[in-house]
Amino acid sequence: MALANPVSTTSKAQLYSLTSRTNLTSDQRFLTSEDDDQVVIDFPNLPDEIDIMRTSEWRVTQSPLLPDGFHMYDHTSPMELPFTFKIHAFDDYSINGAETILQIAAKLHALQLPIIKPKQSGGLRGTGESNVNVPKTEGAVEAQPTAQSNNQQAGLSDSFAVTNGQYGTDYYFPPACALNLMIGSTGPTALGICCIGYVKNVSTKLKGPWLNSGKANINRNLPSSGEFSFTFVHAPSYTNSLNFDGVNKLSSAQVGALRMKQSFYNTIDILSEAEVGVSYKGLK
Repeated sequence: MALANPVSTTSKAQLYSLTSRTNLTSDQRFLTSEDDDQVVIDFPNLPDEIDIMRTSEWRVTQSPLLPDGFHMYDHTSPMELPFTFKIHAFDDYSINGAETILQIAAKLHALQLPIIKPKQSGGLRGTGESNVNVPKTEGAVEAQPTAQSNNQQAGLSDSFAVTNGQYGTDYYFPPACALNLMIGSTGPTALGICCIGYVKNVSTKLKGPWLNSGKANINRNLPSSGEFSFTFVHAPSYTNSLNFDGVNKLSSAQVGALRMKQSFYNTIDILSEAEVGVSYKGLK
């Protein structure tokens, strides 16, 4: 497959979507090119701080004889890493000028959307029931018709169901991604942050002064700078390729305390280590 959109090899951090061809066991974890079914974003700069926080929940049983309680571990939430960066239209990074800002914005927003065909068909089916129940009181007899009408409109979504029978090969979850932020030393278990997951909570702030080429339909009102933010969720076994027409037999690779102590969030090799196969759908 021909390669398009060359990617800088001097980047210090990178986010890229995964496809069925992605080699997650290679020591070369930076991509130097972008296929036409892939998103690759080289970050021009790193934020002043990277806040990595996880929370754990414990069930506590207390009684008069257990003043300190009996504590039983319940779960630890997945790691969510917020990330921010900025781009200016006249930086060396912006090889396409102001359009680079729009290109990065489009890529980030694409990463939190499902992969679907432009034309989708379905149906809006009335359930025949309404969850609206207006209490009858003597003092509200005259106002009751108006209140009931408003409540019925507010409860419209409870009385109708949207059906779509075109899942299967026409629908895929948002892309799986790899975030490569830092590596301490060589080797697959070096301390660092290089892991698999997905992107959510994308924010793009386009800023002026707005740039114009002077031509009506070319480069009109383009931003001179952009501020971007997103949250990366650590999910080593996340896949966006599921069979909605049958049963999915899924195996899961999990990062526990021993692996975390060894390599921090450099967990991109955990799938091969656990011998778990995961498939991915590219943006095509």
